[in-house]
Amino acid sequence: MRTKFFLAFILLFLVVSQQAQTLCAVRSGEEWGFIDKKGKWVIKPKYEGVDGFYNGYCIIEQDEMEGLINTKGITVLEPKFDFVGDVSEGMVDLEDEDGLIGYFNVTTGKLIPPQFEDGDEFIGGYAVVMDSMDLWGAIDKNGKLVIPFQYDDIDEFGEGLIGVMNEHNKWGFVDATGKTVIPFTFDNVLREFKNDSAKVRLGDETCYINKKGEIFSKWKLPPATKNKKYSWFKVNEKWGMLKYNDTIMKPLYETFGSRQNGRFSFKQGMKYGIADTTGKQIVKPKFDQLSPFVEGLAHASVNGLVGFINNAGNTVIEFKYQAATGFSNGLAGVKLNGKWGFIDKKGKMVISPQFDSVEGSFHDVNSDVGSWAKYDKD
Repeated sequence: MRTKFFLAFILLFLVVSQQAQTLCAVRSGEEWGFIDKKGKWVIKPKYEGVDGFYNGYCIIEQDEMEGLINTKGITVLEPKFDFVGDVSEGMVDLEDEDGLIGYFNVTTGKLIPPQFEDGDEFIGGYAVVMDSMDLWGAIDKNGKLVIPFQYDDIDEFGEGLIGVMNEHNKWGFVDATGKTVIPFTFDNVLREFKNDSAKVRLGDETCYINKKGEIFSKWKLPPATKNKKYSWFKVNEKWGMLKYNDTIMKPLYETFGSRQNGRFSFKQGMKYGIADTTGKQIVKPKFDQLSPFVEGLAHASVNGLVGFINNAGNTVIEFKYQAATGFSNGLAGVKLNGKWGFIDKKGKMVISPQFDSVEGSFHDVNSDVGSWAKYDKD
């Protein structure tokens, strides 16, 4: 019994210890580091610049060159490149001072030296790259050329197939060995294979095909809103909205934000307000600035002061800050008396204002959505 209890305790400890690590990038003086939600330094400030963590790694800048660190602050790629991309499938795309593209494997530490004129991130185990003759091919994670440089344009891998364009400006699909699987009969590839279908253009028709190249759905261009619940249209510099091609809101406003819980921010004159999908004003235009809603709240400004409102327009957190970020994991950055701190959703100051700048928001360092607060969805 004691043995079982001990093993259960160890298992619980391992589960807790592997919970999401939530950090935020802040600047102290001229240097950047990362703090936890208690305001304690996890990675001390020593970098000229940082991005947020993405898939467990963060891009850093030193002496105007970029590199990469892990969640412990250990440098895994020395800052000696003009550009370093986000980690995708354990691989990072990078660019040297000559503008050539290479790749770095964060797991093995192997570098595929910069040698390509262009290239995209790894998807499905492969990256598309371009040679000095402006022809496209693809490599695997070892840098081996699996699809020769012979195509004038290329899409991206999806379910083992990739759309490529030949010298006659026709598109087909090849597999990871370069073998043609679907003949070159299409005028464009609009979307890679997902759920056994790809989106292509044939003449003036947009089509969906299966992995045999057979068309099973098509419509005349443009597709308009047949595949969208809502879309916008503009008349005389004013925006309106369609639902399944039926006008549900006449052109009323100069600017509209994203649909969130059946409502939109809008701009009228020099002020922002909130309306529903018919255009009816829920909150009259009275804000100088209005952010998207994140975790149920949006930061807005009036007469140079920033506070937070709910989607009914009610003030939830007093308008007294110089600037603010969106909420993420229950905290939002606020600037007061020239310094940044963090408040909770009740407006309580959880981390006192002491930082010179804030980058992004608190987020899981192993997430694949970056460091910016995720907007509320409809």
